Amino acid sequence: YLAVNAALQNQDHVTNNFYMSRQVVHGGAAAWEVYPFDLDLTFGCGWDLQDGTLCTTFSWTDWWMNGVVLEPVGEYCWCNRAIHLVLNQPDHFERYRQRICSFTASDWWTDQAPRMVEALRETLAPVVAEDAMDRNEGLESWEAALDEIRDFMPRRAAFLRHALACPEP
Repeated sequence: YLAVNAALQNQDHVTNNFYMSRQVVHGGAAAWEVYPFDLDLTFGCGWDLQDGTLCTTFSWTDWWMNGVVLEPVGEYCWCNRAIHLVLNQPDHFERYRQRICSFTASDWWTDQAPRMVEALRETLAPVVAEDAMDRNEGLESWEAALDEIRDFMPRRAAFLRHALACPEP
């Protein structure tokens, strides 16, 4: 869960924007389920605290979700205890690093995700064009946001692979 959120740069999960529930699964065993919420700060989308704007800047290297920071930076800190424990415990960090390396080596970043973005563009464009309540100013703005998501994928993967010294795929 943490590795996927780091890879997707879900900045909100750092501040505990998820619920967990212990559920009984097949055969009577128990398993944890995770329910993320408030996912608007994903795929490099930034929140500008100064002027209260969302997604006016995009970055694939922001420190709070770079997946490799071990200590607080400036006035910020890891608010999520699970992240803190994983990044500061060598065995857990190594498993986390390997998971991110494995995930970013897959063709999801270079093939599947861009195709998914293009499928969304093709499928949803007519609906977005008619939606007067959409936060985008129009279809052009929405298309630009899709381009940013598509462009984010390989940049994020390359950043994480370099930062975590992942082996070449």
